[in-house]
Amino acid sequence: MSDIRLNMLYAGSNFVGFSESELLNAGVPQDEIDAAKDLVVLSNREKSYAAESDKLFLEALRKDAAGDIEGAEEARAAALVAVEAIKERFPLPTE
Repeated sequence: MSDIRLNMLYAGSNFVGFSESELLNAGVPQDEIDAAKDLVVLSNREKSYAAESDKLFLEALRKDAAGDIEGAEEARAAALVAVEAIKERFPLPTE
């Protein structure tokens, strides 16, 4: 089980800051917990993409438009490395 603290609404109960085991003990089904964990990870990935890789992809587009093909390829490669690092840092629990 992971150490992710989850916030979720289930069967009319609002769970805030609960661990996976606490949610299971409260009767929340595993598939609901897994879905909530995936949402947390996807949110973390989205924030990280915006902060880390998106600017590199934009730089690649800018360099490509300016005719700097080599610079565009370098920026694109750096962006793809950043994406992989983000995926490693925030793996989907159900993958």
